[in-house]
Amino acid sequence: MVSRLEKQFLLPGQQSTSDGVQMKIQTVDLEQISAWKRGQFYFDGTDSKDVLEQLRRWYGIEIEYPDHYSPIPFYGIIDRTKSLKSVLYMLEKSGLKFSILSNGNHIKLLIEE
Repeated sequence: MVSRLEKQFLLPGQQSTSDGVQMKIQTVDLEQISAWKRGQFYFDGTDSKDVLEQLRRWYGIEIEYPDHYSPIPFYGIIDRTKSLKSVLYMLEKSGLKFSILSNGNHIKLLIEE
């Protein structure tokens, strides 16, 4: 942690975050950080809850988890221009179990154990 008044320089591959009092500098995966600029989802051992949260925001879907959900890691790069159906197919082949409820334009993903 760096105090607010202390100057620090970032090196390539670093990012800083601040809580308003202290600044934290950490090394980051530049491929993952910049994937959004290339129009991609980038998963490198990403927890399935984090993957699903990205999909929820991007595709505007609702997600429901069971009470005792054990997340699984995902690896891969998926183009954001893919349809939700295509992305869900890929995730299903990777081991995610779910069912889909659809009511008009409202889609709800029911995640299974």
